[in-house]
Amino acid sequence: MSISIFSLTEFLDELTTELSLDQFHLLGNSMGGHIALLYALNHPEKITSLILSGSSGLYESGMGDTFPKKK
Repeated sequence: MSISIFSLTEFLDELTTELSLDQFHLLGNSMGGHIALLYALNHPEKITSLILSGSSGLYESGMGDTFPKKK
């Protein structure tokens, strides 16, 4: 298994399922923010609030065109 932003996002989903977390606050910093963004996009029904601090992912093209892009 290779480690990537996407595999870590899947791991987060598996972890929250194992812990029986139906709804929760999600905080991410740097790469953790990128993972939190992807997780929130894939599972919005589980996220009570999303807190980002110095998040990567906001300016990368992988987030689609709904997020601001760095010029």
